Amino acid sequence: MSKLEGPVAATFTTENVLTGPTIFITGWRVGMNKVGVGRLLQQNGIGIGDAFRLVNQIIRNYGQNPEDENRFDDGLPIRVQVAEGIGRDEIIEQLRDLGVLID
Repeated sequence: MSKLEGPVAATFTTENVLTGPTIFITGWRVGMNKVGVGRLLQQNGIGIGDAFRLVNQIIRNYGQNPEDENRFDDGLPIRVQVAEGIGRDEIIEQLRDLGVLID
């Protein structure tokens, strides 16, 4: 069973109901652009305060991978939904470029 078929650490909810694509965050890499991730989330329908809390939750949720000191992916995925009209593949690529791990 993959991480995405089992339980999740959290389903991140916002004040606004978002009906766009769902992504599953599975960790982060050393050097993750925390501010850039927050801005990207805000640009994709998540309020600034919620985006800030989500970035902090990503950092708190994952422990260091014992096989790769540059990856923090020991933990359950976080389910996040963004605004309708957002391209799922596009936001995943942008988050990965900023250092977020996504399955």
